[in-house]
Amino acid sequence: MTREVIIAEYFQMWITKDFSKLTEYFAPEICYTECYGPQYVGLDEVQQWIKNESAKQTVLEWQIDEIKSVDNQSFVKWFFKAHEQTTYEFDGVSVIQ
Repeated sequence: MTREVIIAEYFQMWITKDFSKLTEYFAPEICYTECYGPQYVGLDEVQQWIKNESAKQTVLEWQIDEIKSVDNQSFVKWFFKAHEQTTYEFDGVSVIQ
C-alpha cells in the first residue's frame, strides 16, 4: 500500500468514524501535531484525542487537493469541513513523516 493511499484512508476515517486501521498506520511512538498547535505523543494519547474529537465533531469533508512525497515526507494540501455547534471549513497543509 502506498503512502498516498494510507493518507487518503486516514482522512476518510474521520468522515466514516471508523478508526479500526489506525494501529496499522501509526507507530506506537507517533507524535501528532494539529494544524493549530496541540500535540499528542504516543498512540494511546492520539486514540484518546480522536475519541474525544469524534464525540463532539462530525467531519463532513476532508478533501485532498494535492500530495507531494519526497524521501520519507509527504506534503498534503487539503480542504476540511466539519460541524460542531456550527459548520466551519478551512484549507490546510500537513507534513507527514
